[in-house]
Amino acid sequence: MKKPTIFLIGTLFFCILIPVLISALFYGKDKVSDADVKTQKLEKNAYGYKTYSAVVKNTTSDDFNYFAFNINLNDKDGVTVETTTASTDNWEAGTKHRFEFGTEKSFKSIEIKSCTWDYD
Repeated sequence: MKKPTIFLIGTLFFCILIPVLISALFYGKDKVSDADVKTQKLEKNAYGYKTYSAVVKNTTSDDFNYFAFNINLNDKDGVTVETTTASTDNWEAGTKHRFEFGTEKSFKSIEIKSCTWDYD
């Protein structure tokens, strides 16, 4: 049986700290020191579609059946130009998974609005 305190700490980590890091990482930085997150911006295709990705390590003791970041892409005025998700399945404790989203829209910032998950 999982202890509520541990789950709360894990939830705070995944829904507050990691989204902040991923927001920074998805959009143009190569790394944040001492974080288990690595990112790359893949080249755009002939139609202007770009794929953004981040590799994130599950540092909790929980195995997630499903985990998703709900993302807003905002223009220079803070107006949301697109909403999207970056998700994965079967994310075990201690493993790394790649989260990706793609768009052809131009945007200035990435805002992680929330995260959703299902675990055993």
